[in-house]
Amino acid sequence: MLLDNSGWIYTNEEIENLRKGYNTENWLKLGFGFTKNSVFTIDGKEYRLDNNGHLNLPEGTICVPSKVNIRK
Repeated sequence: MLLDNSGWIYTNEEIENLRKGYNTENWLKLGFGFTKNSVFTIDGKEYRLDNNGHLNLPEGTICVPSKVNIRK
């Protein structure tokens, strides 16, 4: 479980589901201006999209909203 700074409590299952959601989404096809140069700072580390528009976040990456910053 994770107690977020926002006061939300996340279960391990919820955290893993958020990570899977970020990984399975094709960000290039969303239509919100994401490019291969977009930078996703998640849990203090920077990630970029692969050639298929997906993130490849490793297990254990905490993707709760307060730990995610996206620069298009």
